[in-house]
Amino acid sequence: MTYTKQLRLEADEDCIILADAIADRIGQARYSLWFAGKTRIKRKGKVALIGVPSAFQRDFLKQTFVADIKELLRAIGMTADFVVDPELAEAAAKRMAS
Repeated sequence: MTYTKQLRLEADEDCIILADAIADRIGQARYSLWFAGKTRIKRKGKVALIGVPSAFQRDFLKQTFVADIKELLRAIGMTADFVVDPELAEAAAKRMAS
């Protein structure tokens, strides 16, 4: 499936389109395991920032999925970066504490 015309990342709903494109590209099972409910996608200029709760997850996702994600974004002149999101980190810490 080609996402060239759909991926624009100008609003939050477009980030949902990217999330769906990632799931299609890497498979729903892998997406559910590593991305669903654990990441947040935001746009900053021509970069899709994929927020994660920990440095471990950032490094693992970057090593494992960055090529697939960058390929999806290349068609619309964008790139991706994985970053530790403080809000996601705090939420993960609270889940672990309870």
